[in-house]
Amino acid sequence: MKLKTNLKMTLSFMTIALVALTIIKASAITTRAQLDPGDFVILQNGVQVGEIYVPERAPRATQYIEHWVLYNGYVYPSKDHSELKTEIRVARKSGYKSEADFFARAPFGPGFRYVRVDCTEADRLPGR
Repeated sequence: MKLKTNLKMTLSFMTIALVALTIIKASAITTRAQLDPGDFVILQNGVQVGEIYVPERAPRATQYIEHWVLYNGYVYPSKDHSELKTEIRVARKSGYKSEADFFARAPFGPGFRYVRVDCTEADRLPGR
């Protein structure tokens, strides 16, 4: 009798776990990984060292781009710069209306770098 009760409890827990995993998997598919469309600033140790512009895109787009301008003071994070605190924040003033506007008005001087980030999102790793 005790064995039957334990078996029923085990099957009940397995069913609950299966339902929970199904819900988790379904909700994970709809999440977004990268930056939302808009303007962002890059700070290192509280100093602005770059800007990011992300153009508008379809709500469920899986391929999109981001435009980054890294100022001459930007330092790529690494183990050699472990004291560096790098943050990306929403820009306080939303100023760019389009990619063309960003390219025309974003600061760009000696030692600055432009980075185009081509993003592709998927719900599985390549090859799996």
